[in-house]
Amino acid sequence: MLYYLSLGGNVGDTREIFRVAMDEITREIGEIISRSSVIITPPWGFSAENDFMNMALIVKSDITPSEVLGKIWEIEYRGGRVRPQGVEGYSSRTLDIDIIFIDDMVIDTPRLKVPHPLAHRRRFVLEPICEMSPNYIHPIIGESIKTLLDRCDE
Repeated sequence: MLYYLSLGGNVGDTREIFRVAMDEITREIGEIISRSSVIITPPWGFSAENDFMNMALIVKSDITPSEVLGKIWEIEYRGGRVRPQGVEGYSSRTLDIDIIFIDDMVIDTPRLKVPHPLAHRRRFVLEPICEMSPNYIHPIIGESIKTLLDRCDE
């Protein structure tokens, strides 16, 4: 399976945190077959002192989506991510890793939703994925990443 992952962070040495996370992804999830450039974007959905660094990866893996999600949460935790209990909304963080797409799968469970339900509205997700795979077709919307990026205004 091909997993399209989005990485983001705005606390600490984000480039180093991304480097370590990519090493761990390779070791625990699978082979990184493509990686985007790092882009700098303002926070989305909240105000913060620091802008975010964002990038995307395409990872080839034979493990299940549920297992990948569990491993991502472990990698985020080791990268300094704190998920406060009972707190809703967005906040600054050292590392955030989201599963955006998995091949052309659609998954809708309480724990995992693929495609990521907000991916088509987030320039910081679309731009790095477009750099690697502009013709990838969103499995629900039915349009290419390039088309979605061209229309994205957030």
